Amino acid sequence: MEAHNGKCISRYILHHKLRRAESDRQKWYREKIFDCYRTSIHVLTKLIQKYFEYEVNLSFNKVITQDQIDLEKLCLEFHSEFSIVVAGYPDKDSEEFKEALRKIIENLRNDPLAVRTLVTELMENDTRIKGINN
Repeated sequence: MEAHNGKCISRYILHHKLRRAESDRQKWYREKIFDCYRTSIHVLTKLIQKYFEYEVNLSFNKVITQDQIDLEKLCLEFHSEFSIVVAGYPDKDSEEFKEALRKIIENLRNDPLAVRTLVTELMENDTRIKGINN
């Protein structure tokens, strides 16, 4: 009888460890997606600032090539980070998501503030990061 109880306890411990490992993996994944959103929004904020500088310089005919290069670098950085978010987005086949993605791509270089709003809305609706603080 003791051998049977020992096996039951061992199975319980193994089952508990497996559930814990799966829970930890899911938590890591949620945190990674959350970090990608946060980094994307941070890059968009830098892009908004740089775009404002560019527009001011343009109005005074002082546009320099470095401004354009900096804008492109920020766009590339955003695409790199945001592609991780897009890759596994739960509703990526929905028309709403496709429309939001189209607007993000369309407005990234000329209205990064609108893009930041769209990314924030996607983040709020992303079921992968619900319960991030659990």
